[in-house]
Amino acid sequence: MIIQNAISFYIILFTATILSLMIIFIYKFTTNQEEMKRIKDRMKELQLEIKKNKSDQKKIMELNSELLKLNSEYMHKSIKTSFYTFIPAMLLLWFLYSFVVAMPVYPNADFSLSVQFNSSVNFDDNILKNSIVLPKGFELLQIKNKGKTVDYIVNAPSKEGKYNFTFNFNNQTFVKEVVVSKGREKVEVSKNYDGFVKTIKVNDIIVKLPFWPYYLSWLWVYILVSIPLNSLFRKWFNVY
Repeated sequence: MIIQNAISFYIILFTATILSLMIIFIYKFTTNQEEMKRIKDRMKELQLEIKKNKSDQKKIMELNSELLKLNSEYMHKSIKTSFYTFIPAMLLLWFLYSFVVAMPVYPNADFSLSVQFNSSVNFDDNILKNSIVLPKGFELLQIKNKGKTVDYIVNAPSKEGKYNFTFNFNNQTFVKEVVVSKGREKVEVSKNYDGFVKTIKVNDIIVKLPFWPYYLSWLWVYILVSIPLNSLFRKWFNVY
């Protein structure tokens, strides 16, 4: 795993840990854990019985019917917890969005400039490559054409400062400022335009996995970190 922006990654990891712990503890103390354990244990028993009775279709249907009822009951009891966790979770995610997304690009980090058009475009790679004018010190790594959106993956220089990226499409010029800084002050992430281009947005690229060809944004990093954390905390604190 290659971490493009270590500070943002650790902020996401910290927030995901706090949010996961909060949800786990609220869930544990707002549900009847003995009842939840009973349901889960019975569901496991039913799954084993289904495997043992593969040749008996009538028996499988009966077991599946009971399994579905128990699963529905378990989900119904679990979902009540969301009423207690929704607002705190949204506040923490908003903090994460504000702190990670609306921040400058870190020196030497990879990031993307997403250009959204008002209609789908059919430009080839050469046209797209020539359409962007890079400030000195920046390196274009990759271009991803998504029809109405084109992502330019760029590597930032080590020198901090404000840089203007120029885009030329259909004889129209669009300029987007990018701030490269180790500081955490808020910046203009997205800018709207009138013309062929609708918006240009700066996306902080956090992580690149060795087995996955694409860079991951803060949201995907949060999701991938949260899943194992939730499983780990459930086991540690015996939450069913």
